[in-house]
Amino acid sequence: MYSSLSTTRGDRYYRLFRISFLVILAILVVIGFLSILDISLFNKINKKGKENQAYRYKEYGYEDLSQGKFTLAAANFQKSLGIDSTYGDAMIGLGQAYFAMGNKSRAHDIFTLALKHDPIMPNVAYRNLGRIYQERDDIIEAKRSYKKAITCAADPAKALISLGWLYLKTDNPDSAVIYFSRAEKSYTSMETRYRAMLTKELEFYRDNREIFIHIQSDIQREFSDLELDLFDNLSFKQSLKNDKTLASIYHLLGVSQAEIGQLDSGIENIRKAISINPNNDLFKSDLQVALDRLDKQK
Repeated sequence: MYSSLSTTRGDRYYRLFRISFLVILAILVVIGFLSILDISLFNKINKKGKENQAYRYKEYGYEDLSQGKFTLAAANFQKSLGIDSTYGDAMIGLGQAYFAMGNKSRAHDIFTLALKHDPIMPNVAYRNLGRIYQERDDIIEAKRSYKKAITCAADPAKALISLGWLYLKTDNPDSAVIYFSRAEKSYTSMETRYRAMLTKELEFYRDNREIFIHIQSDIQREFSDLELDLFDNLSFKQSLKNDKTLASIYHLLGVSQAEIGQLDSGIENIRKAISINPNNDLFKSDLQVALDRLDKQK
């Protein structure tokens, strides 16, 4: 009887031990899971904070670039890359800063590296590479880079101008006319400008995949007249009346047309350039040259 009682008591202790062990084990598992969850959440928050910091420094860099503060711009782009070493758009900004400071070789390497990191606007890197190759008299690579910039740009006007200018400088005014004409159409297209604005918005949402993909798909579709009318509330058409870049496009198109004997169209476009920028002596001089050539033909 004593032995039976001892066995029963032993079984009870054993069952109690097992239950206690399982409870402790369950508590440890829960604690471990919560710790992992907490670390994961912390990492996500930390990553988000770092991405925001990288974006901020990148924006500071572009602001400095626009003000001609190239050394300060380079420093801010480097701070951005110090936080996110794979930030393609910060690399492009850094390349632009080095280019502006005259370090074309370093700029070339940075632009090339940036293209490997999926930047939002690779066209900027390609266009600047085109300028570098053009300065090196590597015309084949310059053309190839400009054409890549045109292909991947939401608004290809600047790359079209660069390629047109290259053709004009290398005695191919026929091709120059083609690209300057395309540049004028692109630059004055409200739809193209609206698409370019949406592309720039992508940069802000690069770490939010859902919104990023939504805007990306939005960029590819055709826009309604209502959307474009709302966009025009930003006085897009009005701004073109004083746009010196557009004046340069008209001038270069007009000069190229005059070179291939399209004097009437050339004169008309140079006059458009002068109507936007009436104090430009080069425009006036080239208009007079075209008018003199037209007089000789009569």
